[in-house]
Amino acid sequence: MDSNGDRMELLVDPQRFKMRQRRSFSLAEKMKILDRMAKGQSATKIARDYNVNESTIRHMRKQEATIRLAANSMTSKVASGSKRNRNLQMSKMEACLTTWLDDLRAKRLPVWHSKIKSKALQLYDLIGKHELYEHVGFAASTGWFERFKKKYDLFELRPYEDRPPPSEVEFKTTMKSAIQDGHISLGQIFTVETSAFHWKLLPGIKSEERVTMLFSCDASGEFVTLPKLYGAKKETSSDSVFVDFDKAGSVTSEDVRNWFYKIFVPKAENHLKKSNLPDRAIVLLANDQNHPTDLEHYSFDVATIPPGCNPTCLPTAQGILVHFNAVYLKQLSLRMKDAVRSGETFEEAWNEYSFNDTTEVLKSTIANLDKKMMKNGWSYLLDTTKEDCSNDKILKETVSILHSLGLKNITLDELKNQITPRELSNEEIVDIFFKHQKELEELNHMHFVEPNDASKSIPEELDPIEKRMIVGEINHHLAALVSARKFFDLKDKNKVRSEAIAKRLKQVGIWMREMRNEISPPDLIDGIPMGIKIEPIEIEVEIESMDSDE
Repeated sequence: MDSNGDRMELLVDPQRFKMRQRRSFSLAEKMKILDRMAKGQSATKIARDYNVNESTIRHMRKQEATIRLAANSMTSKVASGSKRNRNLQMSKMEACLTTWLDDLRAKRLPVWHSKIKSKALQLYDLIGKHELYEHVGFAASTGWFERFKKKYDLFELRPYEDRPPPSEVEFKTTMKSAIQDGHISLGQIFTVETSAFHWKLLPGIKSEERVTMLFSCDASGEFVTLPKLYGAKKETSSDSVFVDFDKAGSVTSEDVRNWFYKIFVPKAENHLKKSNLPDRAIVLLANDQNHPTDLEHYSFDVATIPPGCNPTCLPTAQGILVHFNAVYLKQLSLRMKDAVRSGETFEEAWNEYSFNDTTEVLKSTIANLDKKMMKNGWSYLLDTTKEDCSNDKILKETVSILHSLGLKNITLDELKNQITPRELSNEEIVDIFFKHQKELEELNHMHFVEPNDASKSIPEELDPIEKRMIVGEINHHLAALVSARKFFDLKDKNKVRSEAIAKRLKQVGIWMREMRNEISPPDLIDGIPMGIKIEPIEIEVEIESMDSDE
């Protein structure tokens, strides 16, 4: 009011008090801002140019070391799209952790929750020392672990070391009932397995040849198929161990399916007939991504190990593969001895031993397998008595053969270590990551990229009506995913297959949600004209935050 008591009208510029919208900067933009400050430009001027508070620019200057480190770890294309300055140390640790988990699965080695948390802490510290990161606290908390499991779909992990998960107990009970009710004998129970196989490897000798082996055996120890080896350079007859494959060591579900119907089924049916056994059997299959979930045959009931079971419950992980490798090593050594007896040196014989020679060595391996050792591999799953036997005698004989060939430094412990699966050391895991960092970042959902390349195909500025139309279409497809998921849950009797389908539908839903949010973030949806109806979303998918460890 003025001195006369009249009310004064204040002239206020409304733009002055208009709240600024929150602005996100890509790492490339942050780098440009830091470079401008490094050249002497003030935070005030830069803030005015970008229409942000001066404190935002000053905060970037405080975080300069972390921002530059993040930008230097990415390509310019990735840095221009990344709008979150994540803890790089944690991102790389998670990539290393998934590499370790994949290796454990492939080797059928057990893993549980506390073991993963412990390994995460070890890898986090090692990466910090390796790259001299500014320390950012990480405690492998329950919150982080739950997000990590969800992010990489690891809900199948066993919680405890000292007791099997409920799914494993239930599966063993189901197996027992099926065997008893169907009057199934040990000769009618088979397992199919894929495993890494070193066909040319001895301790202290640098040459190491590795392929992937696909084979089968039964619970009686009487039946073992000649393995199919993937990763060969040549292809011969269908009964051979060779297969021509572009990427050495890779086996797809189609490879397993073809092998099952073309090789396993005829040989298993012939075995049942020769053994005077009924033409029905159970085939045990590991729950691997490269194993098909739709194998069906009128004589064979395919039972897939359920998610959550300890991989060590597989018969092959209970000593069968270790015994197979021990016998193969002895037969390989005997072949070298025969070559030396014929006048060759060991070096000549070793260098001449090629992939074409593995067929005969594998055949002699199968002929010399110990039936007791093969049956012992099934004792845990079937609760049968384990017989007293080991690989020690075979390995001692192999050491003696190798010593006679002049390889005096090879020891029994070295051979045991070679045939027994072992975990990668922390240093080996980190080395693998840094050797293939670019590939691993892509495989692990490109940790440092939020908008993916697919989003760049959408114009940056769409008409509001067009935005709403696209969002409506995405919601329509999301609803269809929900219907499909419910259909398979209710109608598919193969629960393993229905669970696999549910996982894939969930991932598709996540990608569609990402696309929808890129086109029209949830907090802006109210600003779009309501001319087009948006259908309700029911699919149970969320995009988890990756920013904190809480």
